[in-house]
Amino acid sequence: MSADGRVARDVTLGLSKTCRKLGLSFFTYLGDQLGLNGDQPRIPPLAALVTQV
Repeated sequence: MSADGRVARDVTLGLSKTCRKLGLSFFTYLGDQLGLNGDQPRIPPLAALVTQV
């Protein structure tokens, strides 16, 4: 595995763990951030959610 591959894996796993801790679906969050769920995202940015906890 390349260094870029390790970084990508670590970022994805960290994002997945954060979503799980906040009770969010990782795939729904990812779809919202990529604009796959329409014009209005249903889930706010993770930074806003983390500061609310």
